[in-house]
Amino acid sequence: MRMAGLFLLGILGLFAYAGAGMAGETDKTAPGNRVVVMKELLKDLPPEDRAEFVNHLVLGNGRVVSTYIAPLKSALPKDRVIKILDSITPHSSASRKKPPENAGASSRRLVQLADLLEGVPAGVRNEFLDSIVLKDGAVVSAYVGGLKKVVSKKRLTRILGSIFPSAVKSPEVAPKSLCGNGWCDDSACTQRNDDPWRCLHKDDWTCDMSCGNQ
Repeated sequence: MRMAGLFLLGILGLFAYAGAGMAGETDKTAPGNRVVVMKELLKDLPPEDRAEFVNHLVLGNGRVVSTYIAPLKSALPKDRVIKILDSITPHSSASRKKPPENAGASSRRLVQLADLLEGVPAGVRNEFLDSIVLKDGAVVSAYVGGLKKVVSKKRLTRILGSIFPSAVKSPEVAPKSLCGNGWCDDSACTQRNDDPWRCLHKDDWTCDMSCGNQ
């Protein structure tokens, strides 16, 4: 993993960075339903800074464990940085639990998105990074239409297997979605009205089965 020269802020160090800025703040969103789309969350960042930030996310078992905060600090006020980091931090006990003992090696190791996407054209890479959906700090959905055109099926499977937690039973899915390997193809993590979050049909998207975990 290429991390030389990068200042990485571990999630456990979030509150040390936040300091008094977190005092008195409360999150009214239920921990299990904290859903963010990277492009929307980072809409006040220039595209190049947004891409740099998301590209250097480090995932452990599909959940954000560390991140490079220089792009945030250089462009945004401290309170905004704190809110962004809090939005991508796993908060629920379910999201912080260890992976099952029989989980595959790919679900136990740390992985940086920059390593997974090495050599992918910048436009396709950034489109993918912008589309990433996090639910309580775990990757649950992403647009893969561009990736399908520039990487092999084997590599795409390796990328998805490295970023998704795939640790719970499958939720109800639309008939057009093909599920396997812990995720559903042509499906996105979606909530309609007040229904629970679940994988529903959407062309060229992929949805992790943990989307339906409440």
